[in-house]
Amino acid sequence: MNSSNPTPTRHSPLLQPSVQWTLAVVLLLCFGVLGGRIVSQSGTPRSEPLRDTDAKLLCLDLNTAAEHELSLLPTVGPVLANRIVQDRQQRGRFESIDDLRRVTGIGPKTIAEIAAYCCVDAAPRGDVIAANHP
Repeated sequence: MNSSNPTPTRHSPLLQPSVQWTLAVVLLLCFGVLGGRIVSQSGTPRSEPLRDTDAKLLCLDLNTAAEHELSLLPTVGPVLANRIVQDRQQRGRFESIDDLRRVTGIGPKTIAEIAAYCCVDAAPRGDVIAANHP
């Protein structure tokens, strides 16, 4: 019995078992890499604010930091860093981070931006040594 519609004799290359296995392995590897990246990034999101314990690891002492170090703080460039150092030399130590308000160009917003990265040492190192050794 002859039919009027002949069946195609050529098959798609995608139907070959070797091609299907290759595609399956490639897809499996892609999903494995993607899953690994998701798991490794599922910790603390980058947008989460720093905790107090983290901030201590990044503490830049306002009383000892050099001008180039201060210029790396968020919203503080070379000009503002120079003002901080000049103020520290003219008026003395900063007792708290809020003392930065005495520097021209620094207000509450700037202090809020850099507070997580700054600290003020309680006493100068020379005073601590002198207090311990009469």
